[in-house]
Amino acid sequence: MEFICFILAVFLIVFMTSAIYYMNKSHKVVKNANQPEQEEPKPAEPLPYTAAKLLTRREYAFFKALQPIAQKHSLMICPKIRLADLVAVPQGTTERKWFNYIKAKHVDFTLCDMNLNVKLVIELDDSTHDCPDRQTRDDFVDRVFQKINVKLLHVRTWGTDLEQTILSALAIPEVPTGN
Repeated sequence: MEFICFILAVFLIVFMTSAIYYMNKSHKVVKNANQPEQEEPKPAEPLPYTAAKLLTRREYAFFKALQPIAQKHSLMICPKIRLADLVAVPQGTTERKWFNYIKAKHVDFTLCDMNLNVKLVIELDDSTHDCPDRQTRDDFVDRVFQKINVKLLHVRTWGTDLEQTILSALAIPEVPTGN
């Protein structure tokens, strides 16, 4: 008799645990694609954030080298722009799937005209771009910009030829300096 009670108790525990699990699972709210993935923190909850620098030292050095070129050619420099802000996913496709590929990726610099039309996207490559997973990411980003017909320039090092490199990518003829 004790054995039967033991088996019934185990069965009851397994049954109740399963029932609670499936009840909780079935009551989860299916989020709309436009809803945030989780709720905002409560107003009284302390936030753990600190200010971050927008650019790394290397990115800032490149930005400073790019500034006079952009000014000379009436271009604006927009650093760290998300792909999702530069690329649209047409309705009628599997939007969520394709949006997920671009939502968390960004490009280092975007050169725009004064009407904010994108003229050139620049990726500042370093040794991390030699890693296989980063190369896969770079290949995907290259394909995206090729698909939307926006020029993407990869820069690993720069020097006095940066202006000519930028102008070539923009298909702007170099202005002779008068030497």
